[in-house]
Amino acid sequence: MSKGTGLALLYGLASALPLLIAFSAPGGFLFMLLVPLPLFLAGLSMGSAAVVLSATSACLTLSLIIAVATTKVTGSLAVGLADGAGMFIGTAFTLGLPAVVLVRQALLNRTRDDGSLEWYPAGQLVMWLTGAGVLLLAFSFASLLWFGIGDSLEAIFAGELAEALRLMLPEVGEAQLKEAAAAAAQVGLGVGLDSWLMVIAANGILAQGVLGRYGRNLRPAPDIAQLDLPNWLGLTLAATAFVALLAPGDIGFLARSLVMVLLLPYFFAGLAVVHAACRSRGARTAMLTIFYLILVFFAWPAALVTGLGLLDQMIGLRRRLLAAPGKQENE
Repeated sequence: MSKGTGLALLYGLASALPLLIAFSAPGGFLFMLLVPLPLFLAGLSMGSAAVVLSATSACLTLSLIIAVATTKVTGSLAVGLADGAGMFIGTAFTLGLPAVVLVRQALLNRTRDDGSLEWYPAGQLVMWLTGAGVLLLAFSFASLLWFGIGDSLEAIFAGELAEALRLMLPEVGEAQLKEAAAAAAQVGLGVGLDSWLMVIAANGILAQGVLGRYGRNLRPAPDIAQLDLPNWLGLTLAATAFVALLAPGDIGFLARSLVMVLLLPYFFAGLAVVHAACRSRGARTAMLTIFYLILVFFAWPAALVTGLGLLDQMIGLRRRLLAAPGKQENE
């Protein structure tokens, strides 16, 4: 085994550490947000083959942990193996595949006429992330159909939400829990997917920053202020929103969830506007730090940022900011 192969496998094993901390420490569930980080560290420092090995190692390790834990709790090896297999499939779709695709695309480049390298643009990376979200949405719907034959998808998801809320809020009455779950289920699946995709993106950005600091990155960091989205995305979003408003039942539920996923690129477009607005300002770093702290600790600013991204696509707000005098230098 080569040194690179061994290191890539170790990165995959490291992805299990946040899960172990989550199981063993109060409040440790927050560490689960760092599960994708080792995969991006491997891929963005060693290449696409490394992230494939790391992702495979991570999925196997996480599924083994779940299989052992379930077997210990239930006393049944068959149940433990079944849960472990389910964990492997789930992590392969939600963790491994997005990391592999994003790293592979991020490392694409071509040589310009002047001999410099042109790297894969940030906007296209965001679209691949969104594509992963659409695939996860399809996987989620397939899972709901598998576990809830005979019921509507929204009812199945509302039931799952009610179970989760019951565990987190045992003091709340049953009727209130069901009412809250039914209301949240209307867009909850799409919002949940968006949240996880943001976690994936944040880990990729963090990995790139850490590697860049120590000179281990294979590519330079993308310039988010130059992020561009395809024109067809707006038409797709509008058509999907139209179906979501009019279609009943499972089709309407699917369309509402898809709308939330298709809004994700506009969130990143809104971030691009914020970065463009902060360029060339003396306190730019402090301003962006405060902005991201607010974004992390409060949920509602994300909706405002998404709205800003939609506005930018309609009136070219960011282009005007970047064209303003004194805002041409890089961040």
